[in-house]
Amino acid sequence: MSGPSDKELQNEVTLTYKGRVAIITFDRTKKLNAMTQQHYYRISCLLREVALRDEVVITVLTGTGRFFSAGADVGSARPPVDPNTQNSTDADKTRRDIMSGFVANNLDLTRSVYMHPKILVAALNGPAVGISAALLGFCDFIYAAPHTYFLTPFSSLGLVAEGGASYGLVQRMGISTANEALMMSRKISCEKLVHCGFVNKVFQGKDQNDSEGFLKQVLDELDDKLGSHLNSESLLGIKKLVRAPYEEALEAQGVREVMAGMSVFLKGAPQEEFRKLASGEKRHKFQFPAAHVIRKDAKWAGSPMNKLDILEVSLICLRTSHSAVLSLKQNLSAHPQSDNAWTQCSSCGCINSYILAIDHFASCRPSKLSTVTKN
Repeated sequence: MSGPSDKELQNEVTLTYKGRVAIITFDRTKKLNAMTQQHYYRISCLLREVALRDEVVITVLTGTGRFFSAGADVGSARPPVDPNTQNSTDADKTRRDIMSGFVANNLDLTRSVYMHPKILVAALNGPAVGISAALLGFCDFIYAAPHTYFLTPFSSLGLVAEGGASYGLVQRMGISTANEALMMSRKISCEKLVHCGFVNKVFQGKDQNDSEGFLKQVLDELDDKLGSHLNSESLLGIKKLVRAPYEEALEAQGVREVMAGMSVFLKGAPQEEFRKLASGEKRHKFQFPAAHVIRKDAKWAGSPMNKLDILEVSLICLRTSHSAVLSLKQNLSAHPQSDNAWTQCSSCGCINSYILAIDHFASCRPSKLSTVTKN
């Protein structure tokens, strides 16, 4: 599966400067700002670029639309290899591929965040999921919209902590809440994020999609609390001193995480969890609430569903095997009404648009589908 072009990457992860502030924005609204490996690499490159700008004091990470980031765009990933079908030569090649891909990229991304010398601010315009959420533990200040939640579903997918989460989240939100997020794959609400000290302050836009209005409030807050009335060298010097005791531990823990991640892939644990989802043998605990809470008042047949609502359903229902996704996508894309038709999943009863709900259908027995035409 081909990745995004250079132009797409530049448009979907942008960097702008406003005086002393650099703003890195995730702009893949149609995918709830889910990021491919190439997008994450661009983020790390931009962080390094900003680090070299003497005039910049504050770096802001934010998203467009209703989500900060839905995490990794697994639809763009290569299919995982089943270790049970490999010979020793194949296994060695798989290990090399993981080392040069997953291991290298995760180390690079995580290090670019926790070693960033500027005051790092997260403006969470909405939910943060997966590695995009994990990295937030290294931000100096975090502001959030009320509908924000935090979800790191690693344990439910046979994965281990990544993005420095096993260290950064414990430091930022405390061991109790971090264990709930990481071990239980529990969704942490905005209210609880404030209560545990993870989020500094909540700002509300006109609605959940008003990411621009939300960001303006955050920038106003930064100008008021971290503005030119404070000495820039002092600010950055204090950050360096605060972070210094943790640097050695972070370097070591980053290596432990990626090696543990490689180990579970080589053993086939994530592949088995994806297989269970694809076959319907396993359903993620957020699947049913996602399908029904988003639009409680909807009369499913022909209802005026919002496409982003639908995509949120498919993302929270989680992902499936790459081959099943590709097969289903080809079938759905060829449908003559793919632009204006909705499909009902008879496994759980929710309605989804043809193209945007691929992950959901594949995890809910794709053979059991019936077509409903949108009015």
